[in-house]
Amino acid sequence: MKETELHILLIEDNPSDVELVKRYVKNHHRKKIVVHSLERLEEAIIQLDFKAFDILLMDVNLPDSNKKEALQFIKKYNKKLPIIVMSGLESETLTLESIKSGAEDFIEKKELNEGLLQRSIDYSIERHQLKHQLTRIAQELKDKKERLIEAQAIANIGNWTLDPITLKINWSIEALNVLQSAFQTEKTSLQSFLEIVDQKDRKNIKDLFRNAMEDTVVYNEDIVINVNTMSEARHINLRLKSNDAKQIDNKRIVGTIQDISDRKKIEEALKKSEEKYYNLFDQSRDAIYITSEAGDFLDFNRATTEIFGYSKDEMKHLNVRDLYINPEQRSAFIKEIKEKGFVKDYEVELKDKFNNRIQGTVTSSIWKTLDGKILGFQGTIRDFTQKRRAEELIKEKEFAQRSSKMKERFLANMSHEIRTPMNAISGLTRLLSNTSLSEIQKEYLGAIESSTEHLLALINDILDFSKIEAGEMKFDYSPFQPRQLFDRLNYTFKFKAKERDIELIFEIAEDIPQVLIGDPVKLNQILINLVGNAVKFTDKGFVKLIVRVVEKEKDKIFLQMLVKDTGIGIPEDELENIFQTFEQINENTARLVEGTGLGLAISRQLIELQGGKIEVKSKVGQGSEFIATMPFRQSDASPGKESAIAPVNKVKAFKPIGIQYLLLVEDKKLNQMVASETIKSWWGESISIDIAENGVIACEKVKNKQYDAILMDIQMPEMNGYDATRAIREMDAPICDVPIIALTAYATKGEAEKCIEAGMNSYVSKPIDPNELYQRLAEVLNPEMLDSQDTEEESDTPEEQENSIPEIVEDQLNMNFINTLTGENSALKKKLLDLVLEETPEELVILKSSIENQNWERVRSVAHKMKSSFSYLGMKNILEVIKAIELEAKEEKDLELIPLQFSSIEKSILDNLDLLRNNI
Repeated sequence: MKETELHILLIEDNPSDVELVKRYVKNHHRKKIVVHSLERLEEAIIQLDFKAFDILLMDVNLPDSNKKEALQFIKKYNKKLPIIVMSGLESETLTLESIKSGAEDFIEKKELNEGLLQRSIDYSIERHQLKHQLTRIAQELKDKKERLIEAQAIANIGNWTLDPITLKINWSIEALNVLQSAFQTEKTSLQSFLEIVDQKDRKNIKDLFRNAMEDTVVYNEDIVINVNTMSEARHINLRLKSNDAKQIDNKRIVGTIQDISDRKKIEEALKKSEEKYYNLFDQSRDAIYITSEAGDFLDFNRATTEIFGYSKDEMKHLNVRDLYINPEQRSAFIKEIKEKGFVKDYEVELKDKFNNRIQGTVTSSIWKTLDGKILGFQGTIRDFTQKRRAEELIKEKEFAQRSSKMKERFLANMSHEIRTPMNAISGLTRLLSNTSLSEIQKEYLGAIESSTEHLLALINDILDFSKIEAGEMKFDYSPFQPRQLFDRLNYTFKFKAKERDIELIFEIAEDIPQVLIGDPVKLNQILINLVGNAVKFTDKGFVKLIVRVVEKEKDKIFLQMLVKDTGIGIPEDELENIFQTFEQINENTARLVEGTGLGLAISRQLIELQGGKIEVKSKVGQGSEFIATMPFRQSDASPGKESAIAPVNKVKAFKPIGIQYLLLVEDKKLNQMVASETIKSWWGESISIDIAENGVIACEKVKNKQYDAILMDIQMPEMNGYDATRAIREMDAPICDVPIIALTAYATKGEAEKCIEAGMNSYVSKPIDPNELYQRLAEVLNPEMLDSQDTEEESDTPEEQENSIPEIVEDQLNMNFINTLTGENSALKKKLLDLVLEETPEELVILKSSIENQNWERVRSVAHKMKSSFSYLGMKNILEVIKAIELEAKEEKDLELIPLQFSSIEKSILDNLDLLRNNI
């Protein structure tokens, strides 16, 4: 048996009761419990003779025995292990008979619950162990006492006589035996005897002999002597007195000597046993007490004084009634214990010396004389005040955690639901701004765009604040180029500053290292809040960002970032509140500008959580200064290349191959646009392309129209590409013969075989390469066209990379592929990139939420869709990580890596999307 396991033998013929016991002990708070169940008493007897158990639970009414036989069984085995009796009968007589037979506890089945059963098991085991130890100690004391009496009976006590004139001692033969050859003759000097006396006793013995010469008092002393050259220490008892002779010549000192070494060993053993029993009594965490019948404390352990806060002297003068909050509860307790002879787990509310409430349970029994007279009560008090409070705190914590999770899900869903229409509004606003508009229409459009930005800012602020409040804000420390970050920040606000006709000044100290280690995303967020607020509240003059090194400490460097403006300023009485949540400067200001009142609060939290600080100085009408100081680590890394957009590549024209009607089966709008616009760019209006968003719709469309070819996506809702292909191949001719080309994100041999096995003619790997798509269509429709088609070597083909998990995945835009795809059609290119910018942030939020919620099917689906976007943007490193995430989620292997992988690419994705947004 394992030490952490508790093995219970359960004798019960009712299957329901067996299952109930197993369920109740399953979540024991201290040990794992293993239940072995039997139906008959005879089987239990066999098991107990050959196997050890920690505790026995039994019903007294079993198929092969009656009550009498069950009680006899308890008497036989109660010394071997603790026994708890369970019965469906409500009988005080049965209860008393079970306890008298040696059962530790009796439980009525109708009262059985998890807490009662677990407490009974713990109580029974502890009581059985205590009884066993007390019995063993009592037996040890009895045995040692008998041995002591026997030793005294056969002890060889010798006598001796001392001549006070010659100081010679005459030893008897028995005395010499006690001395164990310390002396070879019957006569020795007193000095010789003193020399074998232990040093610590020697002076005392000299004094005893001197005193004995002057009086006739009997002296009795236990001493230690060394009886041989090996310095073997022996304990002896020395008794001496002088006779009452007046003349010195007649004076004699007589005495006895006895070896008491064995007695000393017994006494030492008794002392240790008593200490052990006392420790067992005094070190118990429960209060153990003995009281008189009137309730006065006669004895108690240390836990009693600790629980109730009284000293030992105070407890001795205390009555149990003084500890009860409700005196009626004490009266009920006395009534029940006198009726039953005992009480078990009797719940009481007590109070300590300082009137603090104590919740506990009392287990007690009557203390009687042999003739049955009641002397008092003895028992234990278990204080579960702290345990009950801990349970309440755990429940409160669990409730708070559930509330936090619900809030987190609500905010994530709210963000997703609001972002979806807001992204559409934002995209449509940009498209509308490129059309011919009147001045009033431009004004209205500007208001829509401004409102959209504020709503998106509100969502971001609330989500960030929620993370900080929940203690879940995480920082992604990595090498970054501070100057590049400040340049990008300048670029972000220079047009806004120009609109407000104010000067934007950036002063960056020359001694700032080229590369620092910190969280550039959070730093950018802080500076956007500070600089954005300054620009927002400044109507004339300037906004200045000053960055300088203020302190260096080993490998750490402290940057001070001062944002100064000549704006409206902040009243002195509101400076203390400016960093509070949902606070704006004043009512007048709130009417002039929009905002959440969270920006500065979030900025302060982000700064302080990274070990920095922020302060503000301001005067109304003269402007404000926000001074943020933050630590960063220095890095030996050299600066990387600046992100850049690769130059445009030309694409050759594609000759017609005899295709007129094409069905594109694809659920992602971005991929729909890419594929359809790519093919239309070859052949214009001469080709008709229908769209089906899943396999079910595709099967309906092919029944009603004859297509020259089908481009079939693999991963789709409702019905995937494999099943849709199989369904089409089972239709009647000529539908079943239509060429089908798979659009798959997996360009592996296994994937190709699965496509062919499903009935497809060929496949094109995503992202769609125009040359490859044309070649596959030509192969299945007009192969001879391939011989006459001019081709050119492909460039910038994505290279296979190892599926590693870097701490931070650096990547950059490469527009070669998308330029090849769109050729000189700038409108198509813009439309494609706008769609990427619209869909990717939303997909990023959904992917993050799905990872946090461990919705792996959703993770796989979203990652699958996102691969196209990063392929079009030439972001090879990020694409490899996204592929790894999809594969791990699909196979549900190495799932613990997915959050790390997502964290490694999130920042780079957002940075590149910002860069793309500023360059189209």
